Amino acid sequence: MPRKRLILAFVIVSSLLGALISYNLLVKHEMKHTGLSWLDDVCEGDSEKGSARSCDAVVASPWGTFPPIPREESEDEPEAESEPVSDRRAAEAALARQYAPRPLPILSGIRMVPRSVALFGMMYFSALATWYLAVGRVTYDRRRWHLVPLLLNVAGVAGVLFFLYLMFFTDLDEWCPWCLVAHALNVAALVGAFLLWPRAVPAAAPEPQGPEPAAPPSASHPSRRLAFVTLATMAAVAVAELWLHDYAAEQRGRRLYQVGFATVAKAHAELEESIRQHVGTLYAIYEQGELLDIPIRPDDPVKNPGATDAVMVIITDFQCPHCARFAKYTDEVLEPMFGERLKIVFKHYPASTECNPHIPHNMHPAACAASRAAEAARVLGGNDAFWKAHDLMFANQGRLANPTRYLPELAKGLGFEWETFRETMDSDAVRNRIREDVELAKKIKLRGTPSLYLNGRHVPSVCRPVKVFWQEVERRLTGKVWALYEKNPKLQFTLRPDDPSTAVDADTQSLTIVVFGDFACERSHALATFLHDYVTPLFKGRLRIVFKYLPDSTDCNPYASGNAVPAACVAARAVEAARVLGGNEAFWEAHDIFYDARKFKMMEKMDYTKVALKLKLDAAQYLATMESSAVRNRIAEDAELARTLNVGKAPAVLVSHREVPAEVLFDKSFWDEAARRFEAIVKAQEARKRQATSPPAATQPHQEITEDSPNP
Repeated sequence: MPRKRLILAFVIVSSLLGALISYNLLVKHEMKHTGLSWLDDVCEGDSEKGSARSCDAVVASPWGTFPPIPREESEDEPEAESEPVSDRRAAEAALARQYAPRPLPILSGIRMVPRSVALFGMMYFSALATWYLAVGRVTYDRRRWHLVPLLLNVAGVAGVLFFLYLMFFTDLDEWCPWCLVAHALNVAALVGAFLLWPRAVPAAAPEPQGPEPAAPPSASHPSRRLAFVTLATMAAVAVAELWLHDYAAEQRGRRLYQVGFATVAKAHAELEESIRQHVGTLYAIYEQGELLDIPIRPDDPVKNPGATDAVMVIITDFQCPHCARFAKYTDEVLEPMFGERLKIVFKHYPASTECNPHIPHNMHPAACAASRAAEAARVLGGNDAFWKAHDLMFANQGRLANPTRYLPELAKGLGFEWETFRETMDSDAVRNRIREDVELAKKIKLRGTPSLYLNGRHVPSVCRPVKVFWQEVERRLTGKVWALYEKNPKLQFTLRPDDPSTAVDADTQSLTIVVFGDFACERSHALATFLHDYVTPLFKGRLRIVFKYLPDSTDCNPYASGNAVPAACVAARAVEAARVLGGNEAFWEAHDIFYDARKFKMMEKMDYTKVALKLKLDAAQYLATMESSAVRNRIAEDAELARTLNVGKAPAVLVSHREVPAEVLFDKSFWDEAARRFEAIVKAQEARKRQATSPPAATQPHQEITEDSPNP
């Protein structure tokens, strides 16, 4: 029957084409291109002409895989402050998660890897083609075997209807041309399957008697063995396609992971170097935070209770993954770095509605029980027992999901009877203590866990995993900054009586600092602003700043690095001329004028006649003084003094005859320590003065900031 054979050939060709198209869609889904330009061109329309066809967009949609992957998982949970990408381990974990099994929500406990729908399409069409190639048409008496491809086809067309609905009646903005071709082939195969349904052959008319017997009836098809072998072959082909796909995906994933790992490692190294160069900015972000009053109870869980320089309060949740990672980071990085100089205080913020009314929903159901267990350990065994429980629960965080099984084991591991431990956990004292921590967190506007508060200031999450930030903290808060200053030798020099200086009360003890500045230097201007805005108020009117010229220009400074900014010398002469003609007050007014015009182009265009008028000086006399030998010699003397003292270039600051290292010039902790030491000296002087029977001897300027020298 030629017609039936043509229909069979049509169905086989449709199935093979469907499998081929599905394969190319699979490649496009996972590799983003097929390597066949004509196929890719059909898939993608011209966006400038408003075409909405895009195979990439459709196969990459949530329904492009099975099980479906949500486009974006959004959570309103204030569970944890996000981990910065600078954490190398987090970046590596993100790469690994791309190939991790995802749970299928409707099958509890079963994990399935999302695979492209195109893979299942290829398996489906291959199964149809296998059946028709192996079995072909069936005879009427074996017609039930034709239900195999027919029902498979019906299921396939049901999927076609579902995907057509998704493509045209949901929020998908694009459509997939090759997907539509595959769907059309599927429908065509179903029509062919119906047409191939075997029909009864009408009984033949009696043959007239003759010498030859009638032809025997045709054999039944397919045989049971052929049918079962074909079904087994269909299953084997499907399994082989699935295995080959997963094997190829795994190998591709390994290659991508290796490339990604190398990329992450390189990016991490570059980022770490960049952070190292700008660690002062990170510290400034922390330092600009609001200073909070965070009470610490005498019996709060604490490590290194005697430390005072660096006190870190950690507000955390035993079921929070980021909290567990930071606990490990603290053990492996921070504690070895700081030693006994970092005081760590623990406070609770479990993200569970059982004991925390400020949580919108029960994010960590066992968090309250875990907090109560830690507190029970503290009550029964003291500080050491608390930290042992702390470490065990974070190390076994996954087991906290079943607290009724794990907590008795925890109590036993800590050496407590379970009944006593459980009663302590459920006591009002323990519950009230956790409630107090929760309310404190709410009061200070906690933004997530873990939250760190270092010396009363919140540590931003961008700083938390950055090792160089903590190195900077350790350097600044534990006396290392001051040690850098004290390593510098004492310098011997004498100030002129008429050196420009800020005014201080003659009857008060004062600290004198010497500043070498350059009016064409932006950093010198920044230092002047910093000294005015931050340092001077620290000393409460008892800081005397003496200015020395150090322009970085060979026009007036033979030791300068070059002559890139000739205006630096002109500006220095202009300011010195103001001092000569108008005294100390005119100097500081001119000092501010020229620092405000620090941009080089502005300085080169300065109208010195207008400067004289602004300073209320005679313009002709001012211009003549600028060019005088006295002014030039004064600037040259300051430059010579800088060379003698081995001061490189501006800005430079001398405190108590020692140069402040350039890297700590803008370090607030250094100036805080200088002010603290100076205040201690002044108080000691005043105490001795009250006890003395006669007035103390006059003190000399520029003494060391030590307990034995009263007037630095």
